Amino acid sequence: MKLSNAINILKLNRFMRTEEEIILFEEALEEIANINDYHIIGELIDVLEDDTEHEEVMWGLIHTIEYLYEFSPKESLELLIHAIPDNIEKGKE
Repeated sequence: MKLSNAINILKLNRFMRTEEEIILFEEALEEIANINDYHIIGELIDVLEDDTEHEEVMWGLIHTIEYLYEFSPKESLELLIHAIPDNIEKGKE
């Protein structure tokens, strides 16, 4: 799966209203974690959604961001700093 496709799947299924959406979200998240590319942290922040039906699954996204962060903490922090202000309203939790 291409990285851009996996991110798109996360965005499309972030509300997790059905079992199928949960499965698709988790599979895409696993694929992203296996790629080990911290450059996408900003795009992953865009996926955060407080109005999701399954907060516990959304926490998997947070853990993936934390995992990718470790590959380059300084550059990852810069990505976080730029992405968070645009997503603060929908991802406060």
